[in-house]
Amino acid sequence: MNVLELIMQNGGPAVIGQVARRVGVPEDQAADLLARLMPALGQGVKRQIGDPNQLQSLVGELSQGRAQQVLDNPEVLERDETLQEGNAILGKVFGSKDVSRNVATRVAEQAGTSPDIVKQLLPLAATLLMGVLGKEGEKKGMLGQGLSPGAVEGSTMASVFLDFLDMDNDGDVMDDVLNLAQKFFR
Repeated sequence: MNVLELIMQNGGPAVIGQVARRVGVPEDQAADLLARLMPALGQGVKRQIGDPNQLQSLVGELSQGRAQQVLDNPEVLERDETLQEGNAILGKVFGSKDVSRNVATRVAEQAGTSPDIVKQLLPLAATLLMGVLGKEGEKKGMLGQGLSPGAVEGSTMASVFLDFLDMDNDGDVMDDVLNLAQKFFR
């Protein structure tokens, strides 16, 4: 199961509706833009979890459970602190605002929409991705207060996230999310 499917299973229409209202676009456009953003976000997360320190930070954040709230309570997406957390996630995933801007521009061109809309959506998409990763980590018993730093540094935690992000095990998460997006928008 991949990111967009899990978003749809965990509050799907309510989450998409809340995102659409937050950025001022129709729900189908919000879903399309999320589908287009997830490959870049997935690649960013994938790069980060290769570094044990970044993986430790990611697991620490996911263990707090704040990102998972957006799937259970989509109205959390309306809060300014959720947007701020999403921007912080983007900073970690992409490393710079320039990369975020480039992603927004590329996705906007592909979707035929304004880069400003995509820029507004990016922090929400990052928060949703973290929410899904958190949910999956909880299900697999990889998140919790008793998790030792050694367990995080081991390949087990990284493999959980990589398996989740790369459904066909070809080493590339982009094709997985794009294939899913095509199923949703046919």
